Amino acid sequence: YQPPRAPDASIYQPPQVSPLNIYQPPPVPVTYRPESPTVAGLGIPEKWANLLPYIPGHIGAVASVVELLLVPRSETRTRFHAAQGLALQAAILILTGVFSFVHLISGNGFGSGIFGAASTIFLIVSMVRVWKGRPHHIAPLDDATKWLDEKIKPRK
Repeated sequence: YQPPRAPDASIYQPPQVSPLNIYQPPPVPVTYRPESPTVAGLGIPEKWANLLPYIPGHIGAVASVVELLLVPRSETRTRFHAAQGLALQAAILILTGVFSFVHLISGNGFGSGIFGAASTIFLIVSMVRVWKGRPHHIAPLDDATKWLDEKIKPRK
């Protein structure tokens, strides 16, 4: 038996490396989207920008106007939801005024309460649908949506 010989110092020896990691992460599914794209003019993810106009109350109406003023026309989906949300908020505001007037005349606020609850539930359902990326189109508001999208021009 002979002991192993010491390597010659003049021969190049590659540095010792740690063993390769044999674990490979699972493949990313084809439908996986890590984040929704950001909206130009706002700098927030698209799903948030599409959801904001449907927030119940005046917050949604203000968010709709701000989005229509800031978002360029190239962001068609976000502008559509902003215009549709503003038209929906305006329709709810008008109908709430009608029900309040009827309440003043009749002294009965039952219809106003039912409409307020129904409109809030509808806006929440709209928020959930848009958040999940499902199509959300309110056909009776088509003309108002197109008009608002055309008339409210984004800033340059």
